[in-house]
Amino acid sequence: MNKRNIQHIKLLLEQGAMSFMVGAGFSKNISLAFPSWEELLHPMLRELYALCFPQANATEESAFIAQMLAEKTYLELASDYVRRKGYHEAIDLYIEKHTPYLQAKTTGGFALYVDGQCIDEQPDMECHEALMAMNVGDIYTFNYDNALDVVGGVDKVDALRRQQEDNEHKLNQLRMQYSDYQNEISVQDRADAEKQICDIQVDMLRCRQEQENCYQLIQHSYEISLTGRRKNIYKLHGSLRKAGEKVNFGFDGDHHRQYIITQEDYEDYPCRHEAFVNLMKIALLKGTFCLIGFSGNDPNFLTWISWVKDVLDKNPDIGKRSPIYFVHVGSCDIPEDKLQLFKNHYITPVVLKDVYGLLAEKEQMRRFLKDIAPDREDAKQHNDLWGSLRFDTRVAKTKDDLPDFDDDQKKTMDTLFERAEKRRIPSQSHLMSHYRSWARSEVANRLRWSWQSPYLPKLAYLASKDDALLLPQVFTASQINRLMEMIPSEDKALQKAYEQQFARFILLRGEKSQALQEESATFEAVWALLFHLDFSNAWKHLEDWKANSMFDKLRRELMRALFQELDENTVSHLLQREAYENVQDYIFAQDVLPFVSGLWRKNHNLFNSMREDNKDMMANRKTYRDVLDDLTNDLLEPDDVVSFGTRQYVYGMDDHSGNWEISAKILHLMIELSFPPTISHVNFFDKKKWIIVCEQLMEVYPYPCLFFSLLYGNDKTLIKKVAQMYIYSPKLRSLMPQMLDEMLNALLDERCPENIRMAIYLGAPIFAKAVPAEQWQDKFYALFERYDWDQYNSEYDLRNQSAFIKSMASMLTDTELARKMALRCLQRGKLIDHFCNSVLVDLREKLPRRDKEISRFLRNLLAQVDQSAHVYVLLNMRGYLPADKLFDKMLACYDLWRSDENLCYAMAYVSKKHPALQAAVRKAVLESKALWETGIHADGSGVSVLNQDFDINRIQTSVAFSSEEIVALYRRMLPSIGLLEQYLPKWRNHSDYEFLFNDWTELMYIMTRFLKKNEAILAEKQTDYADTLARLERVKHQYKPASIMENLLDDNHTSDAIASLVNAVVDAGPKSYLNEYSLIANKIILQDSAALNSCLKHLSWVMTKYKRHFSKQQFSPLLETMFASYEPYFRKENAKSWTLTTAEKDVAEVSLIKLAKVYESWGGTCFFGKNYQALYA
Repeated sequence: MNKRNIQHIKLLLEQGAMSFMVGAGFSKNISLAFPSWEELLHPMLRELYALCFPQANATEESAFIAQMLAEKTYLELASDYVRRKGYHEAIDLYIEKHTPYLQAKTTGGFALYVDGQCIDEQPDMECHEALMAMNVGDIYTFNYDNALDVVGGVDKVDALRRQQEDNEHKLNQLRMQYSDYQNEISVQDRADAEKQICDIQVDMLRCRQEQENCYQLIQHSYEISLTGRRKNIYKLHGSLRKAGEKVNFGFDGDHHRQYIITQEDYEDYPCRHEAFVNLMKIALLKGTFCLIGFSGNDPNFLTWISWVKDVLDKNPDIGKRSPIYFVHVGSCDIPEDKLQLFKNHYITPVVLKDVYGLLAEKEQMRRFLKDIAPDREDAKQHNDLWGSLRFDTRVAKTKDDLPDFDDDQKKTMDTLFERAEKRRIPSQSHLMSHYRSWARSEVANRLRWSWQSPYLPKLAYLASKDDALLLPQVFTASQINRLMEMIPSEDKALQKAYEQQFARFILLRGEKSQALQEESATFEAVWALLFHLDFSNAWKHLEDWKANSMFDKLRRELMRALFQELDENTVSHLLQREAYENVQDYIFAQDVLPFVSGLWRKNHNLFNSMREDNKDMMANRKTYRDVLDDLTNDLLEPDDVVSFGTRQYVYGMDDHSGNWEISAKILHLMIELSFPPTISHVNFFDKKKWIIVCEQLMEVYPYPCLFFSLLYGNDKTLIKKVAQMYIYSPKLRSLMPQMLDEMLNALLDERCPENIRMAIYLGAPIFAKAVPAEQWQDKFYALFERYDWDQYNSEYDLRNQSAFIKSMASMLTDTELARKMALRCLQRGKLIDHFCNSVLVDLREKLPRRDKEISRFLRNLLAQVDQSAHVYVLLNMRGYLPADKLFDKMLACYDLWRSDENLCYAMAYVSKKHPALQAAVRKAVLESKALWETGIHADGSGVSVLNQDFDINRIQTSVAFSSEEIVALYRRMLPSIGLLEQYLPKWRNHSDYEFLFNDWTELMYIMTRFLKKNEAILAEKQTDYADTLARLERVKHQYKPASIMENLLDDNHTSDAIASLVNAVVDAGPKSYLNEYSLIANKIILQDSAALNSCLKHLSWVMTKYKRHFSKQQFSPLLETMFASYEPYFRKENAKSWTLTTAEKDVAEVSLIKLAKVYESWGGTCFFGKNYQALYA
């Protein structure tokens, strides 16, 4: 309970809802010379009752004083003294004579004095400094001494105010002079004046910041109205006058008393000092108090809690929240009657010995103050420590030029190391990174001269760890070995820190992790399993992980969220602020858990309420996500994420030397926080940024980069891009078999998260291109055996799993596995769908030419065909069926295929020796609604996008039409030409014109080929034939956006040019376009075209198909240069990284192999020739 109370005090401090009430005991942390109430009264009692024990020894005197203190209260004794003297000023001066005070030394710092005599040259002000460093808004005290004032910088406020006024006066004078003589002063004078103005402004900013850090002293009620948003120290019972200081005598307008101490002073206080009483009452209603330095017997404490009870009895709701904490130091328990008193007065005791053990009172208080220090202030102090850690970074000429670390530097390093665990993610600002880079340079410089110090490995660790980097990322192996030799054998903490750094580094590299102790072993082990896609074992480790700290519980649950959405009970447990050791960890939980658990969408009101409750705590505070955002903002990003070969436009992008280091930090933080780029369908990390990180790190840390990429799930573009990056990397080539094997194992793992499963379906076929099929096809077949046919949606043929199976099936080399897969598809009988057909097409070339079992299943299908998918399968597998029975069946199911253009093409192709089937094809063509369809509405009011053009010419290559049928087809064409003539001018200025014109161009090429192919018949039977052909050519050229050559010269339209070339070559061959193909070849050689992929594919196709039309003399030198320019990317050793973003490396390889065959047929030899071993399947 005491520990939880301490955590709650810290929470309240972070929320700005806590004030301190400071008693006399707190000053004893500076020196035991500061008196308690009893000690303050001892000399007074000797003076009052000197006649009672003139000859008494010390023991008798102490006994008498104890008796007097037992008979009278402290306040009564003080009143007796005033009555004996006859005036209050006597006890006021008595207090000043017996109360220690701090006084500045000429040499710097402070000394402790009593009555003008120095009693301590170096007083210990650590506890006071820790209290004031918390930047608490209000501190209330009954103490008379000036310890809080001095440490709070009260004395500096007036000096800073005077300096600000002086600066403003100087600044106004300079500006007036500069304005009056602006046209007369010289350039040098103007520069000097501007520099002076700048220096004054900088000093004013410094003064303002220092003023904000200082407390102001409130010792009179009229000063309460001046507090505003300043930090204040309220002296409720008077403030000690300094020796020689000219200060009016009196407290808060009472000129007869300087200090509140007597019974009468306390009784009159509510009337004489009503403003202070009201202030305290308001403070009680608004916030919480933490009492330190009180014994519980102090009269001021007892009087004050009576006010508390009056206030809180009238406001029971506030009282129930226990707004007052009493911090009890020492080895004694709180008496039972005192506990009851606390309970009746809404006070919660915090017994420090129950938390810190039987330590000295001062040490208990020191640890307490350290534990409640708000992280906001801790972060600032942490940054200040780095800022103060300065080194002489000059290049040493000898070892002796390097001075030893001084005591301040050593103390700072020790403090930073002590804070290292608490400051999990320090600031990653440019300034802080500069300080730490500076420190790493210092380490390297000293290592260069074989300099020895046990603090050097500590500095190296701190400068790496605080910069979110690992030691092996910034120092060489030999440097690290030398640093480890300097670690003292007794320094177990630093040894452990180095072990953890190495374990994380090994984890990143995907190697087997060394043994670690405690929870870090489980944490690292889970990540290692996740990175290798071993999800069942990762889940088992998570279930067995008994996390101790709340942050480790949070990290565990974030890992579990990769598998399933967190429930509300778990989230509620993880959002208990008191359970977290620092506010950064808690804010991280509060920041991400509502998204990970889906709370933000399931209970939006609760989500907004949580945000509102914590806005003060999060104000002006850097969260872990902010740190990541700051780092990612420094990354140089591309315009968009595009896979290789699909980029439409190319923009130049300079290399960013800092991208690798920033990326390494981001990856390290994601692991440290268990905060992947995307969890539970929420993307915390922009995919464009992630691609940069992945590009920078994948060759060094391939496993974590792939895992985090797979979390993006069904993002086809990103997954394809990442997979291509991996298989195109020469450095990663040897890892491809293992990585593919782990992906296939993950698909067989029931614990594999669904988003990762979807991503593997997309990425694994790309990895398979770089791995021989013999190494993966058995495991792939096991996956195929698990395929859930009943869940497959035949209308969604691009589903990831089906696309995965089809892609992998196309790369199989084992004929028996291919046969088994084909039989599994055929066994579905009437349930056979288009997916089955696609798989069978991919397997067809690997199947035996004759197979009784395949034939049997196909004959069964032939007997029950009732959907177009069945027709596709039967036609594609027709070699296993009797031709006459197949064709008879096709005639019988005419209605299944007549409106399917692709089936019409297939029927035409197989019907060459079957007249009846040819007649059916002709009938289907003549009835087709897709024939000559332009998509233009009859009134020209709109355009429908065409799925595809029905190419009658493909039908005519296999099926002969009669003259009458050709004329009928011609006449159906005329209205379509008329629509194009009439409405193309209207659509020419439309934003989608070029897109629409591509469809119309394809249609007009089909029309042109039909007219020319049937010229003999049409010219004879149709008098308008020549005019129709001329009309069509005119439309085709008049409204075409640009010529083929013009489009080729404009790289952004190269793809359009290639599309036009396909049609032109089919019509008239490539002979008339050799100059265009020379330009395409040069684009490929230069490697900078936005359509490089299309150029490679098209040139290899056209030169293979129409080789005789290409001149050896013209194209052989072009091909030779082309092979030379691409050879470095495909070498087995020392290959160049594939940086051609507008081409797919595997596509380029296939195209270059085809072109090499043409080149070899001309007598040439090249790298991509017959002896070349392909990298990709």
